[in-house]
Amino acid sequence: MATGILVPILLLVLVSSTAKSAEETYSFSYKKFEHDQPDLIFQGDATVSKEGKLALTKLDQNELPAPGSTGRVLHKSPIHVHDGHNAASWSTFFTFIINVPVKNDSADGLAFFLAPVGSEPQSPAGYLGLFNDPKADKDLQTVAVELDTYSNDWDPQNRHIGIDVNSPRSIKAASWGLANGQVGTVLVTYTPSTKLLVASLVHPSRRTSYIVSEIVDLPRVLPEYVQIGFSATTGEIKVESHDILSWSFTSTFSDTDTEPHLAM
Repeated sequence: MATGILVPILLLVLVSSTAKSAEETYSFSYKKFEHDQPDLIFQGDATVSKEGKLALTKLDQNELPAPGSTGRVLHKSPIHVHDGHNAASWSTFFTFIINVPVKNDSADGLAFFLAPVGSEPQSPAGYLGLFNDPKADKDLQTVAVELDTYSNDWDPQNRHIGIDVNSPRSIKAASWGLANGQVGTVLVTYTPSTKLLVASLVHPSRRTSYIVSEIVDLPRVLPEYVQIGFSATTGEIKVESHDILSWSFTSTFSDTDTEPHLAM
C-alpha cells in the first residue's frame, strides 16, 4: 500500500477513536430552609420550623416530640447516579440536631437516603420510613446512611451510624455516642473507582467523631436516576425530635467511551 494512502487512513482511525465523554455536574446548598421551598418535597409529618430548620418529625402542642411520627424530605430534581456501568462521584454534607427529652428513651433515628424517583414513605418506627422488613428487598432500590438511636432486633446493641442497602439491617455499622441536643455534622462520599461509600459524623461540642465505610456497587442497587433526602421516625413510646439545619450536595457523572469507532 502506498504511504500516501496509509497516512489518511491512520488519521481517520485516530480521530474516530478519540474518547467520547460527557460530564454532568449538579450541586445545591441550603444554609437554612424557607417555608415556601419549591425545590423540596415534604412527606408525612415533615415541615420547616419557624427557625428555618427541616423538622422531620412532629412536635405536640407542648413542643415536645410526638410518638408515632414519620417524616421525609426529598430534593425534587432527579440525580443521575449511573448509566448501568459508570457511576457518579458524589458527596453530601449536612448538620443536624436530635433532641431526646427523656435520657435513654430515644427512638428511632434519621437517615440520609437515595431512592427511586417518586419514592413514598415506607414503614414507620425502626424501619425509618424507608424499609418494610429486616430482610433485604431489592425492589426498594434504596441506599441510606442511618443515624439509629434505638436497637431493634436486627440492630447492634447500641446507638450507631450504619450503611443500609434495601434493608434496615445495616451492612456495616459503627457505634455512635449521641450528643443530645447538640449539633452534629455528617459527610457522606461515594467514589466510583473503588465503589466505597464513606460516612463520617462529628459532634464538635464533644470533639468526638465516628466513621463507617463499605463497598457498595450502586449501579447494581439503584436506578439510573434517584431522588435524595432525609427520613426520620419516632417510636410509640420512646421519642425524639429530628432537625436538619443545613444541607449541601454535589455530584459529577462522567460517561467516557474510549473504544475506537471506525468511520465507514
